[in-house]
Amino acid sequence: MKELQLSVVCRKMMDVVERMPEQIEEAAALAEAAKLPVSLKKAPAIVLAGMGGSAIGGDIIWGCFQDKMKSSFVVNRNYDLPAYLKRGDLFLASSYSGNTEETLSAFAEARRRKMKILVVSGGGKLGAAAKRYKLPWLKVLPGYQPRAALAYLTIGPLVLLSRLGYLPAVAGDIKEGISLLSAMRREFSDPGLKSLPVSLAENWHGRNVVICGSEPLTKALARRWKGQINENAKTPAFYNVLPELDHNEIVGWEAQAELSRKTVVVFLRDAADHPQVKKRIDFTASLIRGQVGQVEEVYSRGKSNLARALSLIFAGDLASVYLAELNGVDPAPVRIIENLKKLLAGK
Repeated sequence: MKELQLSVVCRKMMDVVERMPEQIEEAAALAEAAKLPVSLKKAPAIVLAGMGGSAIGGDIIWGCFQDKMKSSFVVNRNYDLPAYLKRGDLFLASSYSGNTEETLSAFAEARRRKMKILVVSGGGKLGAAAKRYKLPWLKVLPGYQPRAALAYLTIGPLVLLSRLGYLPAVAGDIKEGISLLSAMRREFSDPGLKSLPVSLAENWHGRNVVICGSEPLTKALARRWKGQINENAKTPAFYNVLPELDHNEIVGWEAQAELSRKTVVVFLRDAADHPQVKKRIDFTASLIRGQVGQVEEVYSRGKSNLARALSLIFAGDLASVYLAELNGVDPAPVRIIENLKKLLAGK
């Protein structure tokens, strides 16, 4: 069966998604070339502040490298900062637009606390502040939707943290990720076959989607899939995490049978899942299969944690654009988010 044909607007977004291998390479090169003062090293704690597509990179970094991180690390999605963060800790401000109000608020607080500050942004108010205060700034390439700039907002900070000594060398993992995604792109572009992303999108069409990840790696990826389905396909999607969901959500499919039958549950699976989590996915899928509309399992590919994470991100991003096509929507605009920003700004 041939691939789903894309409209002009969906093809435009798909072209960006399909360039993820090149984006990763560009992001790594930009981060390698960035000037980093020695003063940014040896922080006891690191906080990456961001929202949406600018924050998920921090979740991915933590999911892939938590066992190798040499300082405590937290992703902050808030206007304020935790009380324990203090002078000498590292504040990594991540805002693709540079105008995210929560990140700007946390940035101002980090300055008041005299934290070490590193900026990752395409410009905006945050970029202007980095210039004004002469702060180290990784200026990523502008012109994308923030969610379509994930490579810059993940690989960029990852390389910076590695260069500063908070992580071991990551060049090999990045190289594997680029090679793997390039191979997947060739595979998925075979015009004579229905690809995994197309099959996923067709199964999701007209249904609610629940993405299930697990600690530590696929938790962030489930959140990414959920967000991409929301923003690109304008479709309700939710996520939860094993083993926690087996202590509550597994019961929630019983009473509302009609709603449950309109739901697809997708389990993201990884070779490094805890043995008990692997059993939990098997048993949970078997128990809910008769209650929900469909159960799917999608496996990561690759050797390193980073490459496996990127493989799932790539497949999910592609599927979300195909779902946008099936829904007949332009994946780029997020008008309700823009309208909310105007209301918050009093416009």
